[in-house]
Amino acid sequence: MWNCWCQYAATAVLSLVVNFSAQAAEWAPVIQVGDNVREIDTSSIVGTPPVFAYVTRHVFGDLNEYRIGKRGIKYLVISSKADCRRQTTSRLTVDAYDENMSLVSNQAIQNPEETVASPESIEEAVLKYVCQPK
Repeated sequence: MWNCWCQYAATAVLSLVVNFSAQAAEWAPVIQVGDNVREIDTSSIVGTPPVFAYVTRHVFGDLNEYRIGKRGIKYLVISSKADCRRQTTSRLTVDAYDENMSLVSNQAIQNPEETVASPESIEEAVLKYVCQPK
């Protein structure tokens, strides 16, 4: 019961952080794949080693690459959790924005799965960034 409550509280807090940080973030590029860039809000990285919460933004180079309905998506703002010891990440929320930063969709993940970062993947690059000693 306690674990469930903590998960919902963390999701609610991170959702507020995502909504605020989407506008007032300190975005730093982490990796580029083709025309797409994954950035991290450096000010969003919080936690106690080995577990950190953070917010990333996936920037699509082509508005036709990812669509919701008829709207092209420019940005996915993703709040996540990283376990540096286990080398895993979990997505907690995903917000989709158009090129004008108008919210198109938001999703809170009810039961986030821990995913092991694959070698040379976007998630591995983000995990390395989050887990590096500050």
